[in-house]
Amino acid sequence: MRIMDIFLAIPPILMALCIVAALGVGLVNLVIAMTLAFIPIFSRVVRSAVMPLRDQEFIEAARSCGTSNLRIIVKHILPNAVGPIIVQA
Repeated sequence: MRIMDIFLAIPPILMALCIVAALGVGLVNLVIAMTLAFIPIFSRVVRSAVMPLRDQEFIEAARSCGTSNLRIIVKHILPNAVGPIIVQA
């Protein structure tokens, strides 16, 4: 998250312009630049949605049953965190 904080210090449009200047002109390069410029914002939203969920009782119950981390993420955390992610998108 500290790396994302550093990227958040740079305005996204300015960062996208710099990336397009480095990669060259084109629609694909523009999409790549915009994606890289707005990833820090989405990562902060995802983190803020997931942090309260990790201490919930149903997550602890799934861990105590021996459920793998991947299954906990896919079956429990992701469906509960998808709302704020969709709003941000």
